[in-house]
Formats: sequence, structure tokens, C-alpha cells
Amino acid sequence: MWFTLKAYSTESRDCLRHSQPGPADCLAPIPTRGDHATRGAPHTGRAEAQTIKPNVVRREKEISMSTEIKDVLSEIKAGIGAFDARFAGLQKRFDDFEVRGAGGRSGTGGGADILQKTFEGSEDLQAVMGGRRKSAILQVPDLGLSLKATIDSTAVGRATSGVLNLERIPGVVPLAQRKLFMRDLLQKMPCTSTGVDYVKESVFYNAASPQNESLAKGESELTFTTVTARVQTIASWIPASRQVLDDMPTLLDTIRRKLIYGYLFREDQQILLGDGTGVNLSGLAVQATAFSTSLLGNGVWHKADLIRRAMQQVATADESGVGWIVMHPVDFSDIELAKDTARNYISGDPRSMMAPSLWGVPIAVTTAIPSGKFLVGSNEAADLRIRQEITFEISTEHSDFFSRNLVALRVEGRVALPVYRPAALIYGTFTTSPA
Repeated sequence: MWFTLKAYSTESRDCLRHSQPGPADCLAPIPTRGDHATRGAPHTGRAEAQTIKPNVVRREKEISMSTEIKDVLSEIKAGIGAFDARFAGLQKRFDDFEVRGAGGRSGTGGGADILQKTFEGSEDLQAVMGGRRKSAILQVPDLGLSLKATIDSTAVGRATSGVLNLERIPGVVPLAQRKLFMRDLLQKMPCTSTGVDYVKESVFYNAASPQNESLAKGESELTFTTVTARVQTIASWIPASRQVLDDMPTLLDTIRRKLIYGYLFREDQQILLGDGTGVNLSGLAVQATAFSTSLLGNGVWHKADLIRRAMQQVATADESGVGWIVMHPVDFSDIELAKDTARNYISGDPRSMMAPSLWGVPIAVTTAIPSGKFLVGSNEAADLRIRQEITFEISTEHSDFFSRNLVALRVEGRVALPVYRPAALIYGTFTTSPA
């Protein structure tokens, strides 16, 4: 790397500054320091004074030009010194950057010495300073700043945490979550007490028949029973510090959504498979009527056949029509992938965007029900009674949470599940055709 510096005498720079031709002596060589020296005794007379005056003017210009050049050299040396100091700081911060100096120099100094030697060894510059030339061109060699290491992402600290800030995507990526359907399948009604009592028919003996004149009429019999569906509480909580909630504004919403999901997950299981013991709900599958395998006969059947036979079982019980079907994703895939002898899909064109359904009835495909099981039901079979809607609360009123700056975050809900028509619910197992 080379630098080109041009030096001009005072008179030449005056001519260039005004960008116009100067006096004739503007381009004349500047006398050397030994020229026109006047060291004798004082002269008298007008002629001698006129002879001495030009020499004095030239001498003053020469001194002024030499002073300016020295000032320029001083400024350049000071700038190089500052550059050396800055470069030394960079070398300290980046240990893997090596500085190769010209002629074995370390790069932490010597730039000013090289420049000074270049100035002192230039004959053109000495001629300018001696007044024999108007300008000089200097070639300054490379100061020795050459980097061996390649600057890349690793060199500047990408692999070190905290050196380079990475882009933070807002929010939190949640774990995979189950699709919830059971609450949506049922009609939801409010509840105003700790339980739901309802009266249902248990036995009806129908004695209605054609009657002979004057004979006693047949007596029918009807028996009732009272059933109670208790309200059960589903809840969970999690502790957190007030500081972390203040410092991470999105964390509170993440916790809220996760706790609500946890509630719905457990409610889904209770609605479908709750065993009715203790504080558990009595689920639909527990109260449903078992599927009658005798409806399959001795022929060949597929999984879709079992669903249709279960719908038949509901219909033959004089219940209202089936309004929904629940099955596991594995079983639903088996039904969709079934082919006929020509290798065509029985369920239809796989490119269609229809919602999951079978025999015109919507299917809730969920992992809440075990693989290999199915449940079909009527919309009138049961409903969900809500005593307390899903509630999310924050409080410091727990143990010593107030003094420790902790908060408790809780989600809670209270529901009851009355099943009115167990015969309108059919719960069964997918079996393999014997053929």
C-alpha cells in the first residue's frame, strides 16, 4: 500500500489557491539558503536598500515555508501515533488477529519512523525546502497492517453467548396438544347447585290393548327413579415469582393458556372415560350401552361396518338418531385407507377436503379415546352442566408467598355430566373380520 504526498512552496500554493496566473516570479525557483546572503556592514543609500529588501522578503518566505512543512510533518506523525494506539487496542480485543509488520515490525509502533525516514530521504522534498523546486511527490511504503486471520462469524463471537445478539422470536413454542372435542359435542347448560337431580323412567309396562265391551281394561305400569349427577371440581395451579412475570410480559399469558389447556385435557378425559368413583365424573363410555357383536353376523366386515351396525343398534332401541362418532386417529386412518378389489379407496377421492365423517355423521378424531375403541351417540343422550366456568386467578394469599414475592396462578372449573339416555350411547371395540 503506497501513499502519494505532494508538497508545494508558499508562493506556488498561493497561485493554486487563487486558480489564476500569478506574477512572473511566482513560478521562479526559490533561492537557496546561501543565495543573496547579506552579512556585511550596513549600506547607505536608496540603491542599497532596494537591493536588500527583495532578499529579506525571499528569506521570510523560505522560513515560513519550512515552518509549514514541519507543522505538516508533525501533524502526520501525531496522526500515525494515534492510529498505532487504536490498532494496539484492537489487537488486544481480538487475540486471533495477527499483525504482520513490514521488516519484522510488530505493528504497535514504527509507522512514524518509516514516514520520517521517507521524508528525510526525499531529494524532491529537500529541494522544495531549499527553495529549488515548487513541489515534491513522495511515495510512502506500506505501514505493515496486514491481517492473517479471516474475519468471519466465528471470529467476531457468533459461537459465544452474549457477544452477538441473536434475534428473539416472540412467544413460547408449546408442546404438541390434543385436539379437544368432547365438550363441543355436548349441549352445555348452566347449573345452580352442587348437583343435578333428574327423574327418569325406569320401567314402563304397557297394558294398552283392544277391549271387549263391559270388561275390565288393562292396567299399565310406570316406574320412575331419581338420578343425581354430582358437580365435580377440576383445578390446578402453579407458583411463579412476581419479578419473572414483570420481566417477561408474555410469560403470564403462556402460563394462563397452558393451565386452561390442562383443565380442558382433564375434563375431556373425564367426560369420555371418567369411572364415577370418588370425585370423578361418570363418563359417557362408562354409562353407554355395549356394542352388540351379534349384529356383525358371520360375513366379512370392515371397521366402517362396525360403526354402521352401532348406529343400527341405537335406531333399533327407538332412540333418536346418532349425532356424532368418536374414534382414535389410527382407526380413522384405517377406514380412510381401505380399498376395494380394484385398489380404489372406498371412502372416496383422497383429494377431497371434506371434514371427517362416516355415513353422514361427523367424526371427532381424538387421542382421548383408546385406539381400537369407538363411541357413537345421540345429541339427546347427555349434556354438560356448568356450575363454574373455567376461571383463571392470580393471588399472593398462599402460605408465605406475600413475603417471598411469589404469586399463585390457578385455573378451576366445576361441571356435572348427567346422562339421560344410555341406550343412545354405544361403546364398542373394533374387531377383525374372521374371513
